[in-house]
Amino acid sequence: SLAHVDAFRQRYGDRPALRLLQADALRETGQADAAIALYRELSTGPQAAAAAHGLGLIAAHRDDDAGSEQSLARATQLEPLNTDYLGDLGYARLRAGQFDQAREPLAKALELSPGNAKATANLALWAVLRGDTATAERLAQQANLNEDSRRGIQQQAEQIRARLQQRQAAAAAREVAAPRAVAGPPARSQAAARLAA
Repeated sequence: SLAHVDAFRQRYGDRPALRLLQADALRETGQADAAIALYRELSTGPQAAAAAHGLGLIAAHRDDDAGSEQSLARATQLEPLNTDYLGDLGYARLRAGQFDQAREPLAKALELSPGNAKATANLALWAVLRGDTATAERLAQQANLNEDSRRGIQQQAEQIRARLQQRQAAAAAREVAAPRAVAGPPARSQAAARLAA
């Protein structure tokens, strides 16, 4: 893919759409820093939504929930009818434990693309994480999701729950390890007090 991009550039010049293809290829081949630089160059032109989406995917891969949310939200603001962007934003919010905020983009993605298996699975995952097994089952039946897909939803739910528990445990450990703030100025020793007198 990257070789094709270089060949196309030599023949037709360096176009924004071509740079987006290159950034996507770099991201998918694990060259995230190079991809980020290209995405940022494209963040103000006609490829801005796709560039924001790419940045959001990289941030999600790096477990940067805030960065992922920010970039994917920007992508959906720029292209509010893009079901992939909406689905990825909703999924990122699920991974961050923002279940209430995840519902809107996930439901919108399914509304825009009613037969989309991925959009259905994402909304079913949301329902499972909220403990609403009846809604999850109804969605799975409506979309005729097979057993592998249903198992995949349950596995993702378990992974997200485990991730959130690990984060909570890490935050609690940091809180315990943090030094306690001392109220008021530190007490002077008797020797220091005598010297000051």
